[in-house]
Amino acid sequence: MSTKITTIIASVIETTTATWFDLHDFRTHVLWALIVGVVLAFILGFAMGANDVSNAFGTSAGSGVLSLRQVYILATIFETLGAILVGYNVTDTMRKNVVDVALYNNTPKVLFVGQTAILGVASWFISPVLSGIMSGIIFIIVDFAVLRRNNPFKCGLRAFPCFYWCCIAFNCFAVTYQGSKLLHLRSLPLWGSFVLSIGLATVIALGLHFIAVPRIKTNIEKKVQKEPVPVYDEICVRKMSFGENRPTLTDIVDEPDNKESGKPNRQKVWMISEQQLSYPVTPSLSTMSVLSESKITLASENRFKRFFKWFLPNRTRQDDLKTMKVFTSLQTFTACFAGFAHGANDVSNSIAPLTALLSIYGDGDVMQTGETPIYVLIFGVVSICIGLVVLGKRVIKTVGTKMSTVNPASGFTIEFGAAVTALLASKAGLPISTTHSLVGSVVVVGCIKSGNGIDWTIFRNIVISWLITLPVSGLATAGLTCLFKLAV
Repeated sequence: MSTKITTIIASVIETTTATWFDLHDFRTHVLWALIVGVVLAFILGFAMGANDVSNAFGTSAGSGVLSLRQVYILATIFETLGAILVGYNVTDTMRKNVVDVALYNNTPKVLFVGQTAILGVASWFISPVLSGIMSGIIFIIVDFAVLRRNNPFKCGLRAFPCFYWCCIAFNCFAVTYQGSKLLHLRSLPLWGSFVLSIGLATVIALGLHFIAVPRIKTNIEKKVQKEPVPVYDEICVRKMSFGENRPTLTDIVDEPDNKESGKPNRQKVWMISEQQLSYPVTPSLSTMSVLSESKITLASENRFKRFFKWFLPNRTRQDDLKTMKVFTSLQTFTACFAGFAHGANDVSNSIAPLTALLSIYGDGDVMQTGETPIYVLIFGVVSICIGLVVLGKRVIKTVGTKMSTVNPASGFTIEFGAAVTALLASKAGLPISTTHSLVGSVVVVGCIKSGNGIDWTIFRNIVISWLITLPVSGLATAGLTCLFKLAV
């Protein structure tokens, strides 16, 4: 009996020792790859901060709602919250579900160097159409509910708590339903997430309606009264006769306006005081039979034109200044929402391979059963925020001002639609690009709002960069993996 026990103990010790030596040997051979992976993860996060986070906050900075310093502070806070509270789903997808890790049970080194190679060229592409459609729908709702009303300022104040309710309820549900295991939110049932989300959003919305809205109204009215409004007390008009010697538009000299008096150029405005000529109208067709067939088509076309003219926003409308100031407060909140959504998705994209490296290095198992450590998420957030502060200014300017004209109302819808899209993808565990979502939203809302208000040259360059991303990143990753395999 004692001999059997001794044999079993010896076998266990031998197996454990062999496993330890195998793991030690594995760690010794791949330690260099782990160090390279940490460095590349920081560089990737730095690049994402300079590009993706700048896109997330670009519309807020472009519309003048947030300064660069405010963008840096809010991005740091809400990127961190998004990564910790929701980002685990995308991290797990990226490190375990995109690739069948079971195929590498006998060759964990290959998976290890493959994850290192991914970090060197990681970039993710998905069509921004869904985000654009989402933002376009929200913008049309805002236009019907607020902007086109006879008293848009009053309607905007009424809608203010409702918009906050939607943002808070959606965000709270995304955090609590099937939430993070580290924060013990996974055990919360579906009905509990619904009750908590709706209850919290309702309490905050009621507080805004009774406390914040009256103060916002008073502050906006005071600010508008203090702002100087240019008043032109006189318009100079030159009279002329509508004769044969009348000048054409090409004969009118385009002289600069008198900036000191604020009066327009005299030669830009004409008034017809006398009509001296009449012209006979000669029909070009001798028969009117063609009208019978064209009447139906013309009436149908006019019906569609009238519908779209009614349905789409009036592109010549000057938005009310006080209403835009209401949306300034809303856009500040949705900018934080967009930062949260970006942290939930793109931070996970940047640190997922690093998480896989640490897990495989720790236990030598390609199945990676452990949770994503919080310190890895924080490492990704820090690298992203450093990239935002150092290089993000130019991208913020491109998205916020160069590609399209963004005001607080359109900026609110752009950020809200893109954030909803990114957060839904995060809950589903899908790695998408928040950059592409923001650009798609800017383009769609810009087309709906102002028609020709998009700089298509900039958009073309962005699309070209998207098309190049996948083949270049795939080929580069394959090449680096082959090189790294030679080293191990």
